[in-house]
Formats: sequence, structure tokens, C-alpha cells
Amino acid sequence: MTTARAFISSWVVPQLSSGSKRNNLGFGKLGLMPRASPCPHPRATLARSIITWWRSPAGRFNCSPQSLRLDIIMRALSNGAGTTETWHESKEHVVDLTEFALEGAKITSVAHGVWKRVVKPGDTVVDATCGNGHDTLVLTNMVCIPEVLGSVYALDVQEDALANTSYLLDHKLDELQRKQVHLLQLCHSQLEKVVSNLPVRLVAFNLGYLPGGDKQLKTGAETTLRALKAASNVLQAGGLISVVAYTGHPGGLEEYETVKQFGASLPSEAWICSHHEWINRPLSARLVFLLKR
Repeated sequence: MTTARAFISSWVVPQLSSGSKRNNLGFGKLGLMPRASPCPHPRATLARSIITWWRSPAGRFNCSPQSLRLDIIMRALSNGAGTTETWHESKEHVVDLTEFALEGAKITSVAHGVWKRVVKPGDTVVDATCGNGHDTLVLTNMVCIPEVLGSVYALDVQEDALANTSYLLDHKLDELQRKQVHLLQLCHSQLEKVVSNLPVRLVAFNLGYLPGGDKQLKTGAETTLRALKAASNVLQAGGLISVVAYTGHPGGLEEYETVKQFGASLPSEAWICSHHEWINRPLSARLVFLLKR
């Protein structure tokens, strides 16, 4: 309850009171349900939905820290999009950080969950380091559904990676989906050459070396920095750059620090940048999100 109340006090109430004087709000025993006042900002709609859920029996009796899921945070980051959905109406979109925080889930699974909050059917997305094709497959299933077909551009410098990806997609996708995936033997730093005239919703990077391949062939800080700059140029508003980085191999830590420094250099009024890691597992994968407002 304390964590839920703190979240509502620190974020929800300011959204509801935006444009109104603080003393126009009343706080009851359950607290924080405002009196009627105009709240035109889309975040206010989101805030009202959170309070509606929190005041419900499910909310009052289940306000543990893990119940404040990334679903709420991602809505806040995207300005709520004017949605009037309640918590329960959007359960299929919930990204549960408890798997990351309490169970040590694979960091790629956490990344995929966040992608679902950003990517829509029909979008154009880029897997800048396709490797064995697992991220490419996930992205294709997100943007290509029977009614709407998006486009996926999958890049890698290694022929083996492209062959592995092609094999996986051939066996996992239907014919229409498969035609929407473009496999290109290119360095991730050259992605802008491929999609410079397209509205890209997401660019995904899974850095390091090809699993099962030659560990001497890997991404590096210099080319990854160029790739991030290119990704930021092609990304549309509301789009996401997602980076999974590894620090256990030579050059990996330097590359990860380069990614963080790039994110830190982006203006906060135009970008929302975050990084996620297990602090007692120094060689574990790191996750970085760069959301373009």
C-alpha cells in the first residue's frame, strides 16, 4: 500500500492537478480522488484510470510493489495516448517487471515485452544485428498479422547469421509474413542506407558475437555508436531504440558504456532514456531503452 500510495502521490496527482490549483483537490481516507475539475491533458485520463483501479477491491488489496507494472510507466511515457482503458482492460499488454526483478528472467524477454507496447501491426522495424533470427521472428509476428502487413529489415555482417535467420523464418512464418522480411548483409552502422526514407518504429540491437559462431567477430564501440546515431535519425516520434549489451567479452564493457553515454547525450525534452541491469551479476546482459518523444 505504501508504495502504491507514494506512486499515486508523486505522479498521478500532479497529472490530475495540471492546470488547476492544488487546493482544488480533495483527499479522502483512500486519498487522492480529485473533485471534478477540467483535466484536458491526456495524462490526466491515464491518471484517472490508475486511481479507478487503485480504489477498486483488486487494487486496494494487491498494491504490492510488483503490482505497479511497466504497463503504467509505458503509458506515462507515451502521454497516455488519450486512452480510457482500465488496468484490467489492457492486461494483454502488461509488461511484468517482476520477472526481471524477482525471478531474473532473460533480459531479451523483458525487451520483447516492452516492444509490444511500442510496435503495432503494419509498422516498419529494424533488427540491426539479427544473429540467429530470434528477435527478427518476434518482430515479424508483431508487425505482420493477417489483416495488416508491416516490414522487417534484418541486418548482419555474417553470412552464417543471415543463413540461420532465414532458416528459422522459413520454418516459423507463413508465406505472406516471410515476404515482409528483408535480410541484408550489412553492418549495423549502415542501417540508415536501407530505411532512410521509411518511418521506423523500432530499431533493435543485440550486441556482441553470434551465439555458436566465431567469438572474434563481434560488434564494437565505434561502429555501434555510428549505428545508434543512424537509428536516432530514422526513428519516428514515439519510436524506440532497444539495445541488449554484453560486458563479459573483450570490448563489451566499453561498448556498453558507449551506448549509455550516447543515451545520456540525448536531450531529455526529446528522448526518454533508461538502462536496466542486475547489479550483483557483473557479467549479465544489460538493457538500454531510448524512446523518442
